[in-house]
Amino acid sequence: MRTIFAPICLFILLFVAAGLALAQNKTLPETDDFSSVEARRLMINLQKERTKLKQRSKALAKKKRELTTLEDEVEKRMAELEELRKEVKELLKTKEKVQKERAKELSKIYERMEPAKAAATITDLEKDLAIAILSEMRSKAAGEVLNFMEKKKAAELTTAFSLRTAK
Repeated sequence: MRTIFAPICLFILLFVAAGLALAQNKTLPETDDFSSVEARRLMINLQKERTKLKQRSKALAKKKRELTTLEDEVEKRMAELEELRKEVKELLKTKEKVQKERAKELSKIYERMEPAKAAATITDLEKDLAIAILSEMRSKAAGEVLNFMEKKKAAELTTAFSLRTAK
């Protein structure tokens, strides 16, 4: 029984010593200090595992830094895009305001024209502009202009105008 007990104790002692060396971040003793082949093999395997764990730890730390950098870049770009979105929104509001003012000015001009000439000119305009002009005109003047248009074009503009005001 003693012959089996001594190698087991030696093995346990070496295993504990290796664990303590790893815990203290020290290198393991050279394999020449070990008496049994099994103990040397275990120590070599432990050293290899420790090296692999260090490499994995370094790789993970590097990946974490890269992810943090990418995360920061994404957040920065998102903030930039939000600013651009706000600017575009403001520009669209300004554009709509300017277009509405222009349509109002044009409607005054068309109101002063003879209804037949105004109808002929408005018929050739882009549909949205024609609707904007007619919507800014007094109802009586708009009605007279529509009266001088082709029925199909007048119906088209009236329908588009009603859909536009419904929104």
